[in-house]
Amino acid sequence: MKTFIKKALIIPALICTALAFAETPRAFFAYNTFLSPDNGPYLETYLQFDASSLKFIENLQNEFQAAVGVLLVFKQDEQIVEFSKHELRSPAITDTTEVFFSFLDQQRFLLPNGDYTLEITINDLNTESDPTVHTENISINLLPDTITLSSIQLAERIEPAEVSGPLTKSGYDIYPYVDFFYPADRNRILFYIEIYNAAQQLGEDEGFLVSSSIEVFETRRVMADFNRFKRESARSVNVLINTFDISRLPSGNYFLVVNVRDRNNEPLASNRVFFQRSNPNLALNPEDFEHVEIANSFAEQITEHDSLVYFIRALGPISTYSEREFAFRLTNTGKVKEMQQYFYNFWLQHDPARPQEAWKNYYIEISRADANFKTRVKRGYETDRGRVFLQYGPPNTISQSYDEPSAFPYEIWHYYAINGQRNKRFVFYSRDFATNDFELIHSDVIGELANHRWHLLIHDRNHLRWNVDTELAPDHWGSRSRELFLDPR
Repeated sequence: MKTFIKKALIIPALICTALAFAETPRAFFAYNTFLSPDNGPYLETYLQFDASSLKFIENLQNEFQAAVGVLLVFKQDEQIVEFSKHELRSPAITDTTEVFFSFLDQQRFLLPNGDYTLEITINDLNTESDPTVHTENISINLLPDTITLSSIQLAERIEPAEVSGPLTKSGYDIYPYVDFFYPADRNRILFYIEIYNAAQQLGEDEGFLVSSSIEVFETRRVMADFNRFKRESARSVNVLINTFDISRLPSGNYFLVVNVRDRNNEPLASNRVFFQRSNPNLALNPEDFEHVEIANSFAEQITEHDSLVYFIRALGPISTYSEREFAFRLTNTGKVKEMQQYFYNFWLQHDPARPQEAWKNYYIEISRADANFKTRVKRGYETDRGRVFLQYGPPNTISQSYDEPSAFPYEIWHYYAINGQRNKRFVFYSRDFATNDFELIHSDVIGELANHRWHLLIHDRNHLRWNVDTELAPDHWGSRSRELFLDPR
């Protein structure tokens, strides 16, 4: 089961700029899974269209309107199991210069538990441009005989439903937030989630605990002041609506997490969703660490300026965006004591009970990254492979190919499980045969660089001119990159 059931992306994520130039539609896509007690699992899909990327034409009411064709096809083993083909029309406008808005298409599909490939085709019906096609892998695993959770649905707003409609669930109209990015002017994160089968497993009205929290993406550390609890009485379906004020949440990558525990505090179920926060007006300052007492600590024993600079910068792979920004400024202008206080506080936050042991364990990993990935000009933690190694740990398999006839040297790292996701990969390559510096060019891990044209970069050694719609290089003698990506070994 995918832990991250809701995923937001631009269709297609990497060639959005080219598509915009070609006057084809831009859209965000997301999906969530839910369970109906009467009908079984179902999937909600959301397509949010950027009106400025569409052509508006005059209608019979002398207003202007855009029209989009949408085709959603679900496949299993190349067999079509469900589909929807429909047209979507934008709100009508009177002035075609006022097109800076978006509009939503939401659909529901009853689908049994299983793995699916969803093929999404969208095209602007007012132009003759080619359709945009994107594929998405989807897993549904909502079991009837255990406590399980729906997706965490991020919401624009939630209101009591006066009349049941396409946005209605459990008596509420839920207007989806079809994105994972929260800019500085959005100061709350609102969400909806359903908990299934608690009454069957615990007993009707039996008490249990639901916690909601925000975790740092890089370290899974729960952010202080972003953790709350609610007691629930077991029902067939329990509904949780919650919100966090994120005005004081620093810029960075995070998980919104929901955990369910019984009255003995034993874990029963959990789910999480990734999001990004931009809050440039909230930054760390040296004054934030003036209270940190370092007397008789391991940090006090590090007195050399250069050592402190190295140790603090090496924390980058397991730091938040705000911490990295602050550490960069601190190591350029900070005094020794300020750096000691920051360094000690960092490890106190990561492991309050054993900060020194946590640092020693991480230092061992820094040394391993240096031994394997450093170059003539970069320490191990500064390289892409070193950063991934320190942030996620060693991969389960590494497929190395340094001598394919038509390809640059590349590596494909495969993780069986990573941050609650399964079967994930990183693709690195090097255009310079003389160094040990491999650049990350693609990953299917949430929050990482996703470039579906990575295959072309690897095979760009022949300096071929690729069409903007091309994602795969032609087959070459001795080429194994696609094979190793799909079947790592």
